[in-house]
Amino acid sequence: MKTLIQNYSSGQISIENLPYPKIRDDEILIKTSFSAVSLGTEASMINLAKKNIFGKALERPDLVKKVLDKVKQTSFSEAIQMSLNKLDTPVPLGYSASGRVIEVGKKIKNFKDGDFVSAIGSGFASHSEYIVVPEMMLAHTNENILKESAFGMLGCISMHACRLSNIQLGGSSVAVLGTGLLGNISSQILKAYGSDVISYDPNKFKSNFLKKNGIKSFNLEEEFNAFIKSKYSSGVDLVIIACAVQNNKPLIHALDIIKNNGSIVILGNLDISIDRHLMWEKQASIIVSKSGGYGALDSKYEVQGKDYPEDIIKWTQERNLKEFIRLIEKNLINIKSIITREEDFKESISLYEDLISGREQDNIGVILNFSNSEENIEKKYLKNIKKNSSSKDKFNLGVIGAGSHAVMTFLPVLKKIKNVNLKTLVSKSSLKANHVSQKFSFSSCSTNKEDIFGDDEISHIISLERHSDHLDTIKSSISHKKNLLIEKPLCTSKEELNSLKL
Repeated sequence: MKTLIQNYSSGQISIENLPYPKIRDDEILIKTSFSAVSLGTEASMINLAKKNIFGKALERPDLVKKVLDKVKQTSFSEAIQMSLNKLDTPVPLGYSASGRVIEVGKKIKNFKDGDFVSAIGSGFASHSEYIVVPEMMLAHTNENILKESAFGMLGCISMHACRLSNIQLGGSSVAVLGTGLLGNISSQILKAYGSDVISYDPNKFKSNFLKKNGIKSFNLEEEFNAFIKSKYSSGVDLVIIACAVQNNKPLIHALDIIKNNGSIVILGNLDISIDRHLMWEKQASIIVSKSGGYGALDSKYEVQGKDYPEDIIKWTQERNLKEFIRLIEKNLINIKSIITREEDFKESISLYEDLISGREQDNIGVILNFSNSEENIEKKYLKNIKKNSSSKDKFNLGVIGAGSHAVMTFLPVLKKIKNVNLKTLVSKSSLKANHVSQKFSFSSCSTNKEDIFGDDEISHIISLERHSDHLDTIKSSISHKKNLLIEKPLCTSKEELNSLKL
């Protein structure tokens, strides 16, 4: 399968041919139809990646702090090595897509083969022909709105920002500063919920797009301020800041137009340092919105599926996604109207070149179309990297696992052993399998452990995978009569140990 990736060390973008993904019992495999490009977020990632290590440090002091904290726990050399390893590892771009379910794990209850879905999440809903997504990161949709459903993650982010205001959206006056993708979607959601929405963006092209959906929008700040003063003499109830700038001007602007005790929700990226006196005068609540709702970026919620009870937390990320799809289906918001560019996935590199150069400033909704991607019927998990160079003087080794411990500790040592031929590397992640196998000169890579167990040429296996997978690996090694070195523990429960004894 083909996936759009970025080398975080150099910033280079490429389409890589990766092994076909193998799903776990709690995962769903989707053939992608469309994926949405988040112009602001992805441009920021690309520009950061293109900077040298000092530029990255200046841009992200929070990451530098994490490295320094790691130094305290381990050592300076180990912390630096881990950081360099992360920089060297490519990442998939994109986090919002739609498509058709083609395979479900045994534990999946709410989805089946053939379902059309909206998929969200960094590391899940990437720009790839096939994506593997946990159940909590999906919502059902219809085939006729697949394009609009590809914006699911952007919808969740906008929806969450609207809800954070702690005001009754129906009948409230709301000003939205910035009418890019998130500002546009937020404005439409607020209007659908009955708010009186007014927006401002200095970009005339973007500002005019909202007018098409019946929302009052200005591109001249003086006219915008004059309108608010004439219609809302005491100020608006809520201001959503949906722009990305390097200063605090939008925040000062928001404090100027908000009413006393109003709410300001920061959806974009900006400087939030502000004179205390300005805040004191309005006694306004200032809230920084995080991702797509409660549970977002929490692996227990997203991956393990541990949901919040609806009577305690109503609007989780998943429920925001379902509501966003409902608004599209009921024609309460018009996402199709903001799709300003559609590109075939195979031409996505040129799209990103335009993005980096700044030629995409007058676009709002941009999607990649995967309709020309062929469906992989054979499910080939194994990918050959180079011709097998084994000889009688060497034995073939298979390795399962390509995490940090494997890359930093085991594989560098294994590569130096003269009588060992590194034949096949298996990783749950298609991207890691491909990248690490090439880095350490394996002959092939795969996402399926059976490609090691079923290979008669491989006599020895090293397992560096997560502990919960050890039992299955041990049983397969015994049944296939393979020599196995497995890192502790053998298994993770007494029941598993008893099954081994049998």
